[in-house]
Amino acid sequence: MKKKNCLSEQEVLNSLAAGDLTIEIKQHLKTCPSCKESALLYQWMKDFQKVSRQEKTAEKKLPDAEYLWGKAFSLKTPHKELVKKAMKPLRIYQVISYVIAIIALLYLVFAYSPGIRGLFNSSPVVSMILASLSSMTRTLFKFFSFVIIPVIIGLLSVVIFTIITGFEPKKSGNTG
Repeated sequence: MKKKNCLSEQEVLNSLAAGDLTIEIKQHLKTCPSCKESALLYQWMKDFQKVSRQEKTAEKKLPDAEYLWGKAFSLKTPHKELVKKAMKPLRIYQVISYVIAIIALLYLVFAYSPGIRGLFNSSPVVSMILASLSSMTRTLFKFFSFVIIPVIIGLLSVVIFTIITGFEPKKSGNTG
């Protein structure tokens, strides 16, 4: 919404600052909503300045950062159930990251380690299974790492956030 300006607004503010309101300016303040709002704002700022000077807030010293840091860690540790509840939405990401890490590690070990590959290549059946698993893992790793995983993580986080924020705690009937 755009504020409508009055041509007399600056004159009203100057007379308020000087402390001498003429009859014309007082009459104008009664009829002009823009000047009336500016006058109320001017009065509020003047009162705020007076209060802040009385309380000497500018001279008050802020607490030391080390004191605040120590105070934050001196509080009791939160209840284990509350921590468990707060960390619950993050567990799915933890599990997904573990699975991805294990798959990537297995891929790296079998794809780039000839000694381990040679150990399993003694049997033609094992070597065929490992070759197909290796090619499947390479294909899936390339595909999932660039497209699917970020999309799934983003969608899951939106769904989880929506579910968590959708529930309100039940209020008991006994208030008072």
